[in-house]
Amino acid sequence: MSKRIVAYFSESGVPKTGLSPVITILDLETDTVVVDAQAMTEKSLDGFYEYIFTTYDVTKEYAIMCDGISSSLDSRYQPAINDFVSLEEIVNAIDGYQLDF
Repeated sequence: MSKRIVAYFSESGVPKTGLSPVITILDLETDTVVVDAQAMTEKSLDGFYEYIFTTYDVTKEYAIMCDGISSSLDSRYQPAINDFVSLEEIVNAIDGYQLDF
């Protein structure tokens, strides 16, 4: 399953375009880096950049950090914002569990 990870960068309060940010993702369960400084793609002229996390596992917890690679940014490092959990992810996460009533 894949997950879209989105980050926003600005400079002096203005959306920053033309960056080459990278993303690093840590699997918190195993304490291993699963994505190491991979390139993000600019989405629009509004300072948004994305990465498609193709090995995303809904049952795991991740620490995600995006690096704008520029010291002039309001904040060079941004924790990522990902989209809402889908119904499919919830069903897949509980598939196989027995609920006792």
